[in-house]
Amino acid sequence: MTPELEKELIVGVVSALFTALFAGIPGIALFWWTFRRDQERLLVDKLTSHWGILIRNRSLFPVYVTSARIMIDKQNFELTRYIVRSSSTDSDLREIPSQTFVQVIASDRVRADILAALHTKVGDDVSARDYFMSRDVVAVVISDTGKRFTSTRILERVKGLLKKALLAPG
Repeated sequence: MTPELEKELIVGVVSALFTALFAGIPGIALFWWTFRRDQERLLVDKLTSHWGILIRNRSLFPVYVTSARIMIDKQNFELTRYIVRSSSTDSDLREIPSQTFVQVIASDRVRADILAALHTKVGDDVSARDYFMSRDVVAVVISDTGKRFTSTRILERVKGLLKKALLAPG
């Protein structure tokens, strides 16, 4: 191999690496950002003030909610009273416009059922509000596309799975 050919080979390899580095990484980042931008993103929080759920829409488009419920030990309590706390009140209450939020609370009958389930679960040891805010009680929201959003954050879910796996007899 001649020195001239060796020099051209090195220049070609280095330029290919720089092209891949400076075009590939931004291209992958742009693809990831576009993919994440076009997804439904709802944040779900539990509210003890009315025994309900606060649903925040972080998507760039409106999301239609088909179901909002509280789960206590595999018991589902459907929440049906939607209260709009954001500026737009002219649309369907189950449709959450982009970058707004909706509060969903329990009816009187469901609130009594939730409190009864909480009191049978905790007894006199812990207050019902404290247990409601624990990760044993989960708020679940299902959108019209079937995507399920929970009040349990990913880090808490991973911790719970790891703890269950490490403490499991076996």
